[in-house]
Amino acid sequence: MNPEPAFELIEDLFHRAMKVPAAERGLLIESLTEGHPELRTEVFSLVQAAAALDRLHTNEPSAQDARGKEAEAASDANSAIGMRLGAFELDRLLGRGGMGEVYAGHRVAGGPEQRIAVKLISARLDSPRLRMAFFRERDALAQLQHPHIARLLDGGVTANNAPYLVMEIVGDETAPAERIDEYCERRSLPLEGRIQLAIQVCDAIAYAHGKLIVHGDLKPANVLVASDGQAKLLDFGAARLLAADDTGSRVVAFTPGYASPEQLQGSPITVASDVYSMGKLLERLLPGLQNAELCAAIDRCTREQPDQRYASIERLANDLRAWLGHLPLDVCKGRRGYALNKWLSRNRIAVVASMIVLAVLAASIVLMRQSARHAIAERDRALSAAKAVETLAHRLLFDFQPQLRDMGSSTEAQHQLAMTTVSYLNELARDPSLASDALRLDMVHAYTRLGNLLGNPYDENLGKPRDAETTLQKAIAVAGDLGRQEPRNYEALYGLAVAEQSLGEVRFGEGETQASLQAMNASVNDFSRLTQSGAATAEEYMAAGAAWGSLGDINGMADSDSLDRKDEAMKCYRMMIALNQRAVDLQPGYVRGIRSIAVGEYKLADMALDKNPSEAAAGFRRVIAVLDTLPVEARAAAPTVRLYIISGGHLGRAYMRLGKKAEALAAMKQTLDRSEALVAADPEDDRARFDLSSVQTGFGDMLMQTGDLQGARRSYRSALKTIDFMLQRKPENKVLSEHRIELQKTLEDLDRRLAARSGTYG
Repeated sequence: MNPEPAFELIEDLFHRAMKVPAAERGLLIESLTEGHPELRTEVFSLVQAAAALDRLHTNEPSAQDARGKEAEAASDANSAIGMRLGAFELDRLLGRGGMGEVYAGHRVAGGPEQRIAVKLISARLDSPRLRMAFFRERDALAQLQHPHIARLLDGGVTANNAPYLVMEIVGDETAPAERIDEYCERRSLPLEGRIQLAIQVCDAIAYAHGKLIVHGDLKPANVLVASDGQAKLLDFGAARLLAADDTGSRVVAFTPGYASPEQLQGSPITVASDVYSMGKLLERLLPGLQNAELCAAIDRCTREQPDQRYASIERLANDLRAWLGHLPLDVCKGRRGYALNKWLSRNRIAVVASMIVLAVLAASIVLMRQSARHAIAERDRALSAAKAVETLAHRLLFDFQPQLRDMGSSTEAQHQLAMTTVSYLNELARDPSLASDALRLDMVHAYTRLGNLLGNPYDENLGKPRDAETTLQKAIAVAGDLGRQEPRNYEALYGLAVAEQSLGEVRFGEGETQASLQAMNASVNDFSRLTQSGAATAEEYMAAGAAWGSLGDINGMADSDSLDRKDEAMKCYRMMIALNQRAVDLQPGYVRGIRSIAVGEYKLADMALDKNPSEAAAGFRRVIAVLDTLPVEARAAAPTVRLYIISGGHLGRAYMRLGKKAEALAAMKQTLDRSEALVAADPEDDRARFDLSSVQTGFGDMLMQTGDLQGARRSYRSALKTIDFMLQRKPENKVLSEHRIELQKTLEDLDRRLAARSGTYG
């Protein structure tokens, strides 16, 4: 530690200790020097020397007079009870600290009944300049509106020039809030729960940093957790605006055990100081931590040099979220095999299942080929082996592929499995003696699944729409041949309708509206024949509902190359919901059917967004309520997460149009986090990446409306980067190209506005 700043720090702590009653000095010094025993010794030494000198000068009997001073301090505290400060009255003492006393109180005038906490600060603002500075800071802190920050409600100066702050009170008498470390210990909170609380704190700090405010005194005592598990960050009264005056950042009150090296040396603080203190808080919350990833995150926070720490508190929060989601942490990237090991840990079941299936399948193919070399005498063995391969391929299509998809497994891995299945089925089909209707039906489903993986924008895909069209047309051809041979083959009719629907969706995604309409009309007509036959299963009702939903999109989907037939679209969406309800009635608890009902509700709510945002908001909340009825594992599946993303984003837009800006930004931020996590889970999934670009653009629009032009610019540029990544893979996509042109124009207009603002106020 630099000797000169160290002396200034010791002197400052000494004076703070001497301002409180003698009986309280020990506890105060312990608190202020936590983790720094050398500092504690120096301060204690000065305090003891001052006390001895004082006794010599006054012949003060130490024990008797100490008791008298304790009684005097208690009397001072009690005398404040009943004090009127503005619209509030003090009820009882909650506690004392280095900065003063905290009281519980209540509103007595100027508004509804309200319980509050009041901090009486042990300082005097005797000059007009100091009072003006205090009021400026109070007004800045009052702007902090975040669910994990205790709100500053008011503030002022007492008759004897002592400043005070009126704050939201956390918890209540029946269920008082606890310090975050005590909350974790009393409940033996598991590691995941502690990380979730830490993320809440990070989000609060990040929000304040966005307002150019640092906390400067992060420690367990300044984070309370209510009985509902929600953390609240306290004591921003110690903070200073980063751009408060011409001198730049200033040193604030702090606790040495959690303070950054630059704070201990008396240097100006930045957001990096809060990052350091957050790392120390994590150390306190995670004692005996053995997890290498979290240890790396804490180490990054608590580096000696500020520029070696996380660049922002958001980066730390993103790594903590990634850890909860079993995703790679940014702090650990670059380690050999790290990303692969994380992927394997997330997809253990899928990987093991895939390896078993592929191994058995490969062994069976080898057996078939060996058996096929034998003469007529071995024909029965060849037929038996072929049947085994056909059975395994069928299981791969209908058992393992859906499991991989719902677990959010890599799109490329699913693609390889689908390619393998198609290859083996084609090989079997080349021998007329082995080909059967069942085999050809499996070929229809395999081609359809492969086509969707290649380029269906309604599904996770690899961004290859032309390859997808070719593959889906093969599925339609095989299914059509089967249907012509046997008109009452409803399984072939189902396969045909699904393939036609997928082809329509691929073409719609490419902006080929009329071609997509032709394919989709064929699909719903074939599905109608199937559902009217009386032979439809729950899955087939659900698939029919999905086709009607896609037809509704072509007729009137918002923000797309639709036909703008809103009434027709709404009829289609209602038909979609009705068909899915029949599926759920037929098979209660049917996850995909319930999820599809949520999709239909979303589409109807989206139609109402422009003209009736209140109705739209209610509809999006219904979507989320339907999804919340699903089992935990179904809610975590990739298709469900995608639904949460799109409904949450549109709920944010509806709130914005209703003037509920805080609710709108909160909904959109949660949606952005979910969308980024989905892309991180599978970087090859163009569907997830397109959704991310939409969320980033929507978040930018929302920030523009709130006046946060810099935040909007960052969000738009993120969206542009996401779109450019996709265009590198499919440059012929007209929808993406048009979106990019529009977004680029928006950014240019915004840059001009920012430049004009800088010219005016710079």
